[in-house]
Amino acid sequence: MEVLSAYDSSLDAMTNDLMNDGSLMFRLSGREESFLFCADVGVGLTDFLTAAYGEKLKSDYIQMGHHGFGGPGEAFYRLVDPRAAFFDAPIWLMTGEGDRSAKEKETLMRDMDCVIFSYYTAPNQILLR
Repeated sequence: MEVLSAYDSSLDAMTNDLMNDGSLMFRLSGREESFLFCADVGVGLTDFLTAAYGEKLKSDYIQMGHHGFGGPGEAFYRLVDPRAAFFDAPIWLMTGEGDRSAKEKETLMRDMDCVIFSYYTAPNQILLR
C-alpha cells in the first residue's frame, strides 16, 4: 500500500476544501496489477497530484474521486489510465443532473474504454494479481 495524499498542513495553501481534499488517497499493488483509491479527493488537488506523481499514477483500477462527481480533473484520470472505474455512487448520482451527477466522469471513463462499476452493478469484486 502506498499513500499518495493525506491531510497535512501543506494542503492548507492548496485548497479550501480540506474535509474532502484531506482524504486518504492510496494505491494497493499486487505483483501485476494496482488499484488506486481516491476517496473524496477533489478537483483542487489535480494539479498537485499530476505534478507530484505524473506517470506513477498509472493503475489498472480506480475508485473514482468524490463518488465520481467533482473529484480530480480529466488530466488526472488520463494519467491513471485505468481499465475499470468504480463509482461509489447510487443510481440517482449516476443518472442525476447538474453538480450532483457523475454522468460527466462516467462518460469520460467510457471514452477511455473503462469498464464501469457502481451500486447498480453490485456486488463488485476485484482480486489483484
